[in-house]
Amino acid sequence: MGDTLVGRDDVVAAVRALLDGAAAGSGGALVLHGPAGIGKTAVLDRAAQADGFLVLRGAAAQEEYVLSFALVTQMVGPVAEESPFVVGRELLDRITTLAEQQPVLIIADDLHWADTASASVLAFLGRRLGADRVALLGAYRDDESAPAAGGGLPELALGPLADDAADLIVRRHAPDLPPVTRRRVLAEAEGNPLALAEFAVAARSPEALAHGSLALTERLEKAFADRAAGLPENVRVALTVAALGEGAVDEVVAATGLVIGGPFGSDDLEPAVAGRLIDPPARLGAVRFRHPLMRSAMRHGVSEPVRRACHRALAEVNGDDPYRRAWHRAAAADRPDEDLAAELEAAGKLVYAAANPAAAYRMYRRAAELTPEHAARQRRLAAALFAAFDMGDHREVVRLCGVIDPAPLDLPTRLAIALHEEVLVDRRWSGSLLLTHFADEAGLLPPGTDADQVVLALRVLTMRLYWGIGEGDPLRGAMLEILDRLPDGPASSARILSECMLAPVDRAASVLEQLRRTPVSSALQPVELWELGLAAQVCGDMATAGRLLTRAVAGMRQGSSVVDFVNALSSLCLQLLLEGDVRQAAVLADEITALVPEAGMPLYDPTARAMGAAAAGLRGDATTAEQLAAQAEQVLVPFGAVPVLALVRMCRAFTALGQNRPDEAYEELVTVFTPGASSYHHAFRLLLVQPLAEAAILAGRRDDLAALIDEMTPVAVRTGSPILRTGLDYARAVLADDDTSFRHALADPQLTVLGRAHLELAFGRSMRLRRRAVESRSYLRSAQHTYEALGLAPWADNARTHLRAAGERVETPTSDAADLLTPQELHIAALAARGLTNREIAQRLYVSHRTIGAHLYHIYPKLGVTSRNELAGALGPIPGEFAA
Repeated sequence: MGDTLVGRDDVVAAVRALLDGAAAGSGGALVLHGPAGIGKTAVLDRAAQADGFLVLRGAAAQEEYVLSFALVTQMVGPVAEESPFVVGRELLDRITTLAEQQPVLIIADDLHWADTASASVLAFLGRRLGADRVALLGAYRDDESAPAAGGGLPELALGPLADDAADLIVRRHAPDLPPVTRRRVLAEAEGNPLALAEFAVAARSPEALAHGSLALTERLEKAFADRAAGLPENVRVALTVAALGEGAVDEVVAATGLVIGGPFGSDDLEPAVAGRLIDPPARLGAVRFRHPLMRSAMRHGVSEPVRRACHRALAEVNGDDPYRRAWHRAAAADRPDEDLAAELEAAGKLVYAAANPAAAYRMYRRAAELTPEHAARQRRLAAALFAAFDMGDHREVVRLCGVIDPAPLDLPTRLAIALHEEVLVDRRWSGSLLLTHFADEAGLLPPGTDADQVVLALRVLTMRLYWGIGEGDPLRGAMLEILDRLPDGPASSARILSECMLAPVDRAASVLEQLRRTPVSSALQPVELWELGLAAQVCGDMATAGRLLTRAVAGMRQGSSVVDFVNALSSLCLQLLLEGDVRQAAVLADEITALVPEAGMPLYDPTARAMGAAAAGLRGDATTAEQLAAQAEQVLVPFGAVPVLALVRMCRAFTALGQNRPDEAYEELVTVFTPGASSYHHAFRLLLVQPLAEAAILAGRRDDLAALIDEMTPVAVRTGSPILRTGLDYARAVLADDDTSFRHALADPQLTVLGRAHLELAFGRSMRLRRRAVESRSYLRSAQHTYEALGLAPWADNARTHLRAAGERVETPTSDAADLLTPQELHIAALAARGLTNREIAQRLYVSHRTIGAHLYHIYPKLGVTSRNELAGALGPIPGEFAA
């Protein structure tokens, strides 16, 4: 057993349990963390020796320039230059396929230095291994880690060794140390295995422990630097080159020769091998330091002239690689240089486009340092800020917000910086910083501004405003003025959506007209379909919204940004709720929740839970609905996202209506319609007139319902919103309670299937109460069938109750097969019933095909079937997105 496994029985047991589970088909992930030298790598080394596993191993390096997917490439070879989301999906399939032949162990060391793309892929994999013969074991260093270095995976901390274990290590390495010196070593090493070994060996020297005032990591680094100081000068240069570059032997040999001005060969590195600083390079084909702190010692332990000379040599050796050449040339510079800065900025743009924001951030930041002119420096600092945000380093974003002078920047950049500042500095959903920055921008748009660039910046911000501030806020006016001053041209989907989100009431008629004029061709990208579909939804055109959003999600499943995909899923989920397709809505809410970690959009978790709660309430599952609603509320209120609470009010109202508590439902929904109330939303209320009218009439609030009709009728005329019009038609019909009003409402061609069922139930109930039982039956029967097909059990029960009262014999229905399954099981069963293979379903749902097989194993007995060929008959017709 190595030194660093002494006293680690609990850690070894945890890793053994992970490996045993994976070997048995129950995979998982575990990330070790602790300070430098605490023994993380030793635990990984022991795990790599496990019998029967195919080991895919890699270690991130403390390189100033890191390629996208560098760590993942070490493990599995080259991967496609796609988004981490797409690469993660492909690797999940590849690795779980390998695991069918032999259990797989993925080992990722030094995650604190991992490139952003690799870290995202490994986190994606680690969350999806539950039914596979795959284990993921990682490690990161506490004192160097970025936030969330563990990727949200299960973690295990390694702390200092107990006294007896620490003493054993010291005695092994220096058995003859005097007791006083041994006690000094034990005290200075603080239970750190690497420090215990290094200090014990070094303690024979009188100066060995002279750096006691330094932190432990610095003392270890100093000890390694002292060891390197005794090497020949050409070897020290070679180690510095290896520490600053990628470490390939050929690169180190060639660059070292340039620095020293003479020949240098790999054999010349032998003193560093003998000094236990590096492993034998001939065996690895690279100069690999035996511990990251040794590499750090060589990077920081040389003079500036030597370091610059090494960078110049590396730039020359890597002349065929424009990215690394630009980086090393810039690192060698000792004064501002615009040509170098421009070259590095151009390289940064290329690596940023290749999904490597970490490398781009370092390039932009160094480019800014080399920039002599103020405006150009601010532009490059802004680029560094956006890259830092993308790689999740919010502390650096906050720092740069305080450093950047926005005055010389263009409008889109100023807007985006203001958004980041509001989110991460002010830390509120909508606050004074955002208002101040944006209001000042109105009227400042320079002639000839690139309209597309501005619109793309506005789209992100206006979606935030839709759920942020009221319709009368001056910020909306400022943003609309910016949008209106853009040069005329074809209305893009992003521009239509921005106008819709900024003025969902005042501009609704204009947006609906633009939507009617916009050709929806096969040439439109999925993200454009989503933008148009969301605009249609906000303006109340349910037919157009449903069609476009379904196409958008189907297209994005073939490959897209995970952020765009989660946006589209959320829009479609709300659409399905408004249409009453609660089964599919529950499935999508579940899917959104699973993708939130990949998207890095934490606010989507409570909104998905709120929509899941609404689906549960419409199905009649009050317990699940309230549980999810409470979870959503606990996040939204502290975050300051109070307007988003309209979703929570909606789901609680649906639940109360389903439980025959109309007074409670009315009180929940009316807050969405009441200015000044915490959940008031001037636009979202247009989508909820029908359920509010239903609650009001059932609660006997006829005067309140009449007031609602009076208030909303002018709004319906001004907006032309179809869902508002049909909602008001329902309200007028139930208030008037006469055939003419009901028949008028039922004649609207833009009624949704759910809207028609609600009218049929209300009309049939009205007829029965007016002693026209026979006439009422066809309406009640139609409503019952629609509710049953949609899965709205409480409304179906209500329709059956009125049918029985009208004299029709109605059998109590058996449980719908689909309602026996969880949302994820229903999704899998529906796709399998369509004929998709396990692997095709896995690709679509971003899990492994073994996970799909495990789910089907549990689904079959729930439905009383024995094979996938029987699923279609058990489930019945599955409409909508499942069939896309």
